[in-house]
Amino acid sequence: MARFLHIADAWYSDHIRRNGIRPTSLRNGIRAVFCVPVVPDHAMTLQWARELRAGGTRSFVAVIFDAPDAGQVQVGRYGTEHAQMPATEAHHDFLAATHPAGQEVLAPRGIAAVELRKIAPHPGWWAADCCPETKGRAFSPLRGTMNAARRRAAIDRRMG
Repeated sequence: MARFLHIADAWYSDHIRRNGIRPTSLRNGIRAVFCVPVVPDHAMTLQWARELRAGGTRSFVAVIFDAPDAGQVQVGRYGTEHAQMPATEAHHDFLAATHPAGQEVLAPRGIAAVELRKIAPHPGWWAADCCPETKGRAFSPLRGTMNAARRRAAIDRRMG
């Protein structure tokens, strides 16, 4: 079984615990659940937290679930064409990608409550604020995003 993570607003955690995760309608008319494979690099696993925060979500939960090995998912970089493949292959492709930032997995079905393995509060780790393309340079969150000045100050304190 391949293990995936879906980041959701904490407001919906009780609903998700009872009913699972419903698929979301996408621009092209299909319905899917956004997720990423759980990998050792937390910055890559939690990369979408920054985008959700920019949309106004303040508190998150990390929903971890197992997908059947033979279950088909769509994998690709955000805004590009996605390839359809088995869940385990998607997990391996994500690990092997040279630039996994921006990669996403779309599960074309809902995730039942019995498939959920863990729902935990997600602190909005600072790693999710880092842009991987900075390659060692100091990162400054974009102006105009929520709490940008406070986040820049926190990153400056950490970087010394």
